[in-house]
Amino acid sequence: MSQMRDYQHKSSPYLYTRVQHACWGAFQAGYTISELGIAFGHLALLYDIHESDQRNYCTLVVTILSVSALISAYLSQFLMHKMERRKFMIIADLFFLLASGLTQINQWWVFMFARLVMGISVGMNTSVISLYIREISPDNMAGKTGALFQANVNLGIIFGFILNLPLKSVVNVSEVTDIWRLVFLFPAFFSVIRIFVMLFVYKIDTPYYYYRNHLNTLGRKAVEQIYKEKYVLSQEQVHLAPGSVDFTDMSTGDQTLITESEQSYKNRLKVGMITNFLQQMCGNTYLAVYSTGVLSLVTSDFYHMRSFVLGSYIFLFFVSTLGVSFNRKLARKRYLVGGFLFCSLCQVGLAIIASFKEDVQNNSTLQFLLVLFLFFFYAAYNFSVGPVTSIYTSDILKDEGMSYSIVMNWLGNVISLTLFLNTQVYVNCIVFATSALCGFAFCSKYVVETRYMNFNDIQKTYQNNYEMNVKQQLDTSQVLNDSVNNNSIVCSLNNNNSIVNSKM
Repeated sequence: MSQMRDYQHKSSPYLYTRVQHACWGAFQAGYTISELGIAFGHLALLYDIHESDQRNYCTLVVTILSVSALISAYLSQFLMHKMERRKFMIIADLFFLLASGLTQINQWWVFMFARLVMGISVGMNTSVISLYIREISPDNMAGKTGALFQANVNLGIIFGFILNLPLKSVVNVSEVTDIWRLVFLFPAFFSVIRIFVMLFVYKIDTPYYYYRNHLNTLGRKAVEQIYKEKYVLSQEQVHLAPGSVDFTDMSTGDQTLITESEQSYKNRLKVGMITNFLQQMCGNTYLAVYSTGVLSLVTSDFYHMRSFVLGSYIFLFFVSTLGVSFNRKLARKRYLVGGFLFCSLCQVGLAIIASFKEDVQNNSTLQFLLVLFLFFFYAAYNFSVGPVTSIYTSDILKDEGMSYSIVMNWLGNVISLTLFLNTQVYVNCIVFATSALCGFAFCSKYVVETRYMNFNDIQKTYQNNYEMNVKQQLDTSQVLNDSVNNNSIVCSLNNNNSIVNSKM
């Protein structure tokens, strides 16, 4: 308990403000999810897209950003080794500003290219922000600060939808106004803010980056910015200790340590990649982007549906903000295991109700249950699996490992979004329920608790966990071999007794 009360950092307002400025990139990632809402109807008329093709075109516009983000996340590892985190975020902001400007050009192919460039920015942000937050946060604050990432994603979703509200449902091109342009320009404002603060306010990067690159003087300055004076030396020793950097950052040193770190890295990478993939395959992004498609089972009224969607987005933000207060107190593994299980149960409920498509539209009880399960799912995901996956990944992995994990996250995102092409909602919910159940089983077996642990301790824990599993496997194999040998001996004795008896 003393560890929880012993705050090592100088100032909570400073820490949260610094984290929030980094999280503007997460806000933009969420904003891109919902900005196409009503605005896409205006774009469809502006670019002469036939109504029967709008579903496919909308899926294309959404998916191209995700594919671009996937590629960007993979390439990010090569830059993050060489570049300060803050400079990496500045480059991401420059890409976002370029994309926002391109959306204002009245050409369909230019708009598609703008979404691709926007995806580059979003992929870079999702690769670096969680790392940046973890590396400037004390171990006992990493849960709280890390949860701000998901809270900002949901805040972005809300703002993207709110800016769509002035847009009306239109049926011909003469009704299209220039308000849609503001929808796509608005998030660029936050890129300008972050560029400014990263250039002129937070000019020192994270301690891990400096110590990893042997820039110890700058590393000490980075530590002094965050921690109270009496903790500076101990934090510096943590960063200079053997095993304080990830395996991919080790060039020379104790060969035994490198070998152990390599095995630990493989174990952590497996956990990071699979957990991130299954997080997206729970279906949260699908339900957030295509909530109108799910809620169309409840009502076909445009204004009622819009109110439902806005209410669900506000609930998303409320739950994720509530998680900021609690994520420091509960264990990461419990969050993941319990969250995946509850998400699976909610998706099963949604699948059962959605299978009665004709009845739902005329049955108020089924409509109530559909909305109830939808909100239960949002609560489970945004209180556990959503924020804790990014927190946990930044706990256990650095540049290269984080990059690969985010690639898997975006791969799950792409797959879940393409399921929108399937109009049978209940089938999609079954896929998501199965994925969440796999997440429950995987996290129960392979995830190791990391709360309040520094990176060096986490590496050792995953190495020790691996050795324990190997020993258990060897012990199990030995028991099986002994059992087989004993059975062979028993069979041999039985055969000998049979021969003797036959001779007698």
